[in-house]
Amino acid sequence: MNSSSPEENQQLKHIILNRIRQKGRIPFSEFMELCLYHSIHGYYMTKKDKIGKQGDYYTSPSVHPVFGRLLARQLREMDELLGEMTFWVVEAGGGRGDLARDILDLLAREFPAFFERVEYGVLETSPRFVEEQRIRLAPYAGKVAWLDLEEIQHGPLQGCIIANEFVDALPVHRVVFRKGQLQEIYVTEDNGGFCEVLGELTTDEISRYLDEMDVRLEEGQEAEVNLEVLEWYDRIGRVLDRGFLMIIDYGYLAPDLYSSQRRTGTLLCYYQHTCSDDPYSHIGLQDMTTHVNFTGLVKKGASLGFSLTALVPQYQFLLSLGFLDELERTAREAQCPEASLRESLTMKNLVLPNGGMGDTFKVLIQHKGIHGVQLRGLRPL
Repeated sequence: MNSSSPEENQQLKHIILNRIRQKGRIPFSEFMELCLYHSIHGYYMTKKDKIGKQGDYYTSPSVHPVFGRLLARQLREMDELLGEMTFWVVEAGGGRGDLARDILDLLAREFPAFFERVEYGVLETSPRFVEEQRIRLAPYAGKVAWLDLEEIQHGPLQGCIIANEFVDALPVHRVVFRKGQLQEIYVTEDNGGFCEVLGELTTDEISRYLDEMDVRLEEGQEAEVNLEVLEWYDRIGRVLDRGFLMIIDYGYLAPDLYSSQRRTGTLLCYYQHTCSDDPYSHIGLQDMTTHVNFTGLVKKGASLGFSLTALVPQYQFLLSLGFLDELERTAREAQCPEASLRESLTMKNLVLPNGGMGDTFKVLIQHKGIHGVQLRGLRPL
């Protein structure tokens, strides 16, 4: 690919080009890291609107508060299994704060005793999101804390760590199987823009990762390898002493993710609610994501003492937690038929199948330090 757009962060573009001129080609993972997380000009570090109508994409919490309300009920059941002590909810990548607000609203209203024992921690690196979170969560000052994993790794917690649409935005290595050999995709300069070149793997961990997944790419097939999420799991494993890890994201098990049907991988970019596979346009102004390898998360969790609770599609999770009851209640409380219809249609986006949010998104729950776990949200319909 080789493209450029006037709608891009020129300062970030020059920073990346200068790094290439100084170091030579850089692995795609480094390019993605700079585009998304550069301390000043990265996509997530700027004040640009990202979520919602004025942004680039929607998340489940931004679609409707019912998402957070149902998650809150699942957290209450987890609390009962853990023994009703201090319960930490730690959210990775809290976005605008919608999910935290909706969870705390429900707990304060329906489970006040549990609410009193809840401590809510947010893991967030984006200054813009922290600013929005502080505004939305102002009613819960003293209940919510902004955390750093490195600061709490020596003080194990009990509760649930939630990562909703977090893993998909971590930088990834991109590889291609060419002429019988696994090669890595690098980014270099081309006429003041960017282009891709192939080279040796930056680390043997990439090939080991694919071997552990029993993945054999076909000639010419591209794929992504997310090593950063493995490091994140290591930190989570030190933080969570007893409780649950809940990953909500889009992705597949390894045999599907790395099947020959996905010859060009799963990299997607989002800019003003349009989707493309071109990471070299809108530098610093578009989101980049890749589909999650849930097999890799299950295996990594197992190595750290986490057991698999279940992996289910989002529609099953929400319906099992009472989505239809919430739908009926919302219809009853609507001020007029038109408002009821609008609310119902909005809510249904969360459970729509056939490529909608209902089956595109999966819910992976793993548990640690507890046995005989059965959760309502994971029950068969």
